[in-house]
Amino acid sequence: MKLILMILTLLCCLSASIIAQAQNNDIATGQEPIFVPENIQLLVEQITNAENNENWQEYTRLREELIQEWQQINPEVAKLYSNSNSGTPDLTADGKPINSDKLFNQNTPEEEFELPMESPNWGNDIQITSGKAYDISMDVSETGDIYVAVDGRKDGTTTKDSVYIYKSTNGGLTWSEWGFTYASSHTFDQIELMCFDRAGSSEAYILLFFRFNDGWLRVARRDMNTPAGWSYYTIVSEGVLDFAVDRNYSSTNYRAICVYDSSNYIFSTRSEPASYGTVWQDKVNIGGLVGRDLDFAYGWNGAVYTTFNGNNSGNLYAIENINYADPASWGTQYTIAQGNVDTTRHAEIIASREDDPNNKVIVLFEKQVGSTYGIYNATRDNNVWDPYIGWVTVQENKWPSMYVTKITGSQDFRGAFEQSDAGNAPPRLIKYKGYNGSSWSTSFQFSDGDVTGLQKPEVGDIDGSTPISAFVGANYDGVYFDNASWPLVGIGDDLLTQTPTKFEISQNYPNPFNPTTSIQFRIPENSFVSLKIYNVLGKEIATLLNEQKNSGSYEVNFDATNLTSGIYFYRIEANSFVKTKKMILIK
Repeated sequence: MKLILMILTLLCCLSASIIAQAQNNDIATGQEPIFVPENIQLLVEQITNAENNENWQEYTRLREELIQEWQQINPEVAKLYSNSNSGTPDLTADGKPINSDKLFNQNTPEEEFELPMESPNWGNDIQITSGKAYDISMDVSETGDIYVAVDGRKDGTTTKDSVYIYKSTNGGLTWSEWGFTYASSHTFDQIELMCFDRAGSSEAYILLFFRFNDGWLRVARRDMNTPAGWSYYTIVSEGVLDFAVDRNYSSTNYRAICVYDSSNYIFSTRSEPASYGTVWQDKVNIGGLVGRDLDFAYGWNGAVYTTFNGNNSGNLYAIENINYADPASWGTQYTIAQGNVDTTRHAEIIASREDDPNNKVIVLFEKQVGSTYGIYNATRDNNVWDPYIGWVTVQENKWPSMYVTKITGSQDFRGAFEQSDAGNAPPRLIKYKGYNGSSWSTSFQFSDGDVTGLQKPEVGDIDGSTPISAFVGANYDGVYFDNASWPLVGIGDDLLTQTPTKFEISQNYPNPFNPTTSIQFRIPENSFVSLKIYNVLGKEIATLLNEQKNSGSYEVNFDATNLTSGIYFYRIEANSFVKTKKMILIK
């Protein structure tokens, strides 16, 4: 018996050792967390208080004192408190001379920007653009204007050398092109848009963060109030595989913070407050950890959070920093979920804007169970993480997205995701869930129809109580938008009876389609209207309209049951107005 007890004790110790090793195998060899002496901790707290109170003179003085203290204690840590760029801008996205030729495609986008037909409905979506959309990002300004950035050509070609930004000033009813940028010798692999403004401040910018195909991470800045050209700044020159950004909400000297994966090492860096996103500093490898598939969120009064998957273990971690991402203030990682590589992924983290530790932090993530992925959530309340639970686990669920209302003390969170049949088979739907501070609502669909696939939802809020969402259409074609406040009316009802002021024809919806789709058009005067369908050879396939119409708004349905999959065109002629658009039938 004594021998058996000794063997069992030895096995328990061995198991504990194996578990500890498994939990620590995401720490790089030779990398250890930074030890922070008490005097440094006190200085960091004073710096945080100065930033909270927006006392920038005191902030600058204390920061210099902090660097001097670190220089005496650990010069290697002192080096972390340095600028990684000079703040001198480039005038093009990839540093090429202005007006450099685009190497990928010489096609010129259409000069006319097509405004979508106004059919607002939390079930009937508005199409922002019909061009390609390989990545999108949405944010809302302090004044309630909505901005959506789209990585992809507006003319539908497949090269990723252009980013367009669209703006709506009326809750998403109508959209206009606010700006665009392109690269001459690179492609855009990832984008994040940030409204860098505060009510009543003269400093108001759009920041467009982007990662090129070679891992070059940059930020472009453009004035929101008096838009002119873009200026471009490097954050990291190479090796970035993924990144996430958020910002503080001071009245002046806003700070942006970026967490990124560089060759599978997790780093943080932050902008110098008075530079408004142009000077980047204080880069550090967080905890010596290796990981990927990350996200980042700002809470309140300096508390920030990141989540990522361990590169070796596949575990999902969360880490907090209560001092505005000070490089020596990252805590230890908390393991949200244990797993194997690729079994947990696409995590999103968000935090309410309340003083730590009273704020609420939520992580949504995909987790593989069997052959499909469900979405799970973990919540940190009063500084304690609860075990993760199922958020949506029926069918296949992907691409979770979250947003918190930009109101101090609010715990109103918004969540959106893509749901499909097993194996990500169509139809793919975009669904929504809301959080009221204690529980999530049941999910409901707000994307339209039985389509071949929708993906990559962005979710937001425009007034503290109205959820909004933008998402990519099937096959990365088009970007769509919906607003929870829009009335539940049919497409052909009240909103189509408004008197139009110009000739317009919308992109058919859905597109791609199978086998039916609808086409809306408007005519401001009595006209003889011809609306016909053609194949790619220019042969007329069908005549939908060929008659006199009074001024007004109309919707016509097209049934392609007897046609084969492929590209078709519809052409309208009304008095002197002539327009042709492309549509895709997929069976």
